[in-house]
Amino acid sequence: MDPRLLEARLTLTVVTVLGVVGAVTLGICIGSDEWVSVLAVFGAAAIVALVLRMQSYVWVFIPLAWFLTGRLGFLPLPFSVRELAVLLAAAVFLTLMALRGLPLRTRTTAVDLLLYLNLAYVMFVYARHPVGVAAFGSSMVGGRPYFDALIGFLAYFVLSRSRMGPKLALRLPALAVIPSALVSLLGLIGYLFPGSLPYIAYFYGGIDVSSFFRDLKPAGAADESVDRIFDLATGARACGVALASYFDPFSLINPLRPARCLGFLACFAAMGLAGFRNGILFLVCLFALSAFVRHGFSKLVQLGAVLALMLLLLCGLQAKGVHLPVNVQRALSFLPGKWDPEAVSDAETSVDWRVYMWRTALSTSDFIKDKVFGDGFGFSAYELSIMQSGQDYIGHEAQEVFMIQGAFHSGPISAVRFVGVVGLMLYLALLVYLAVHGFGLLRVTMGSPYFPIAMMTVLPALYEPFQYVFIFGGYDSGLPTTLFTCGLFKLVENNFAAWNQVQAPHTAVAALDHSVT
Repeated sequence: MDPRLLEARLTLTVVTVLGVVGAVTLGICIGSDEWVSVLAVFGAAAIVALVLRMQSYVWVFIPLAWFLTGRLGFLPLPFSVRELAVLLAAAVFLTLMALRGLPLRTRTTAVDLLLYLNLAYVMFVYARHPVGVAAFGSSMVGGRPYFDALIGFLAYFVLSRSRMGPKLALRLPALAVIPSALVSLLGLIGYLFPGSLPYIAYFYGGIDVSSFFRDLKPAGAADESVDRIFDLATGARACGVALASYFDPFSLINPLRPARCLGFLACFAAMGLAGFRNGILFLVCLFALSAFVRHGFSKLVQLGAVLALMLLLLCGLQAKGVHLPVNVQRALSFLPGKWDPEAVSDAETSVDWRVYMWRTALSTSDFIKDKVFGDGFGFSAYELSIMQSGQDYIGHEAQEVFMIQGAFHSGPISAVRFVGVVGLMLYLALLVYLAVHGFGLLRVTMGSPYFPIAMMTVLPALYEPFQYVFIFGGYDSGLPTTLFTCGLFKLVENNFAAWNQVQAPHTAVAALDHSVT
């Protein structure tokens, strides 16, 4: 049978079945007065229609939803928005691959080899420390990171084999800002109006709810932590990456470009209100790397001096009595200045308990038993019972629960916990190669429609080895994102090469015509 005819019949069958099921479900929901479920049915119908329209471009859902790690509260599914997007894209892609004969293999590069080597080692660790389900009485439970790694691999598999035209490549960094900005907007609404958080969580569960529980505290009760709007960091990061991808950083600090300048300042303001010191450092390094890629080392020094002066100006204003919000002061407390004691104390406490965790993890075998090959993801059923009981492992500090989970707030120590020193070396090799290879990718795509998407992919990859080793990181959460980044690398590399092959003859003909005339 003709594959096109088979595809048309299959599409008609799927649409008919889904239409009948949707109509029956819609009737039941209306009859039982479940209007939220009615909206869910219409939403599902819209997604199906969109998927049928996009078809081979359904991979776009992956970069748009990658940082949406919350669940849709109205769906009885244990998957985040990211996972749903990847699973949907993979299912459609594999179906189209079978019907249309889409390419199963791509050119194997060093990125692929290092990725496969890391995944093979993760499988080796799993074989040494298999993880089961608590309900079945398994001795080791909590293997969710293995599923996360599978999601990362599926994202890589789909992206590395997808097509992306120059128009889509030019627009994708801007489109990727929208979901993250919506998350930040929902988080801001929840912070300003805590009573709305239960309703927001019903639709999207990835929003910080600390302000809701803070309002439930009795009047006069002590609150030891600084009030922070955590969700603003999501939008600030996405907006910063987009600005650094599209625009010269010097145009972002130019008051004669008010829209760009306001966007630049809004990124830093949002990250400051979120209270993340590492977020401020990320933005500074992001724009510095953008300047270096575009202009070289001399402009990097100039931009670094300007950014340093801006930060020192904030320190000076604070010292002169212009008091910044406490959460902003917390984010800037690593700089010299006259900061609020509460902000300084909160930041120092954060550093102290991290150092305590690192020292305990490396100097004892209580939390990392095999530092060479790793203990694998998960924890024992006994440790799970300790966390569920609310009692700490060896003391009365929350660090114990973090250490049981392997959340050491340190990339290297986290990797040693899960995959040992061997796995850490393999992972660092992948991160470093992505950074080195990415810089070359920026050089070849500069001036093309693929340059913004290359910048969106490579700039965070250039910063990641430094951040992972010295600032903040987690192997369990970082591995899926690194696999996703590998997929983006292949997506940009493959499609730019195809576009460049088409453009090269036209460029040569144009040059010949110009020389003749």
